[in-house]
Amino acid sequence: MAIVVRVGGEEYLADVGFGDFIAEPLKIDPSSEQIDREGVFIVRLTEYGAFEVEKKDGDGWKPECLFGRNAHALSEFAGMCEFHQHSPESHFTKGKVCSQLTADGRKTLTDTKFIATVAGKKTETTVASDEEFEAILAREFNIRRDT
Repeated sequence: MAIVVRVGGEEYLADVGFGDFIAEPLKIDPSSEQIDREGVFIVRLTEYGAFEVEKKDGDGWKPECLFGRNAHALSEFAGMCEFHQHSPESHFTKGKVCSQLTADGRKTLTDTKFIATVAGKKTETTVASDEEFEAILAREFNIRRDT
């Protein structure tokens, strides 16, 4: 699923919550590179009529995502939504994860580590216990679970 919005007659890919990806919407314009705080991106039109977002990687480009223009009903995504929530094969069911884009980076908490990226500098801290996980979850994400 891709979230595409139209603003002032121009279309933008607005999937800023798609993991470690873009921080601002990308204009769907295959003719130009776009600078985002997460890197340099380009939206290319494929030979099949789909769009592929690529991120500058050294001297080359790395594919990030592929999407088409056809609209779909939300119900068409129910099967994959069910898979991601409940399947033992889904990476979302294999452990805890919480991630948030911040004003100058991103922070991510998993069962085993807390990663904070600030102004391009990444620090990684081991999470040694459930108690430590809960403390970081409360401190960094303001999430407290009722026990």
